[in-house]
Amino acid sequence: MWPIETFAASNGSRVFLSTGWEQFLEDNGLQRGDDIAIALVGHSKFLVTIVARAISDKACS
Repeated sequence: MWPIETFAASNGSRVFLSTGWEQFLEDNGLQRGDDIAIALVGHSKFLVTIVARAISDKACS
């Protein structure tokens, strides 16, 4: 489990992931371009599912 802080936009229309999110990305090998789904599953608990991994330039050469 990774403790990640969140904050809401001033109008409450969006929630942003902040402190701890970069560690989660690193620990799970996520990179820019990867597709993930985030679902709220309880009070302050989220389920993150990796939907698709991005294809890197190295994989194509």
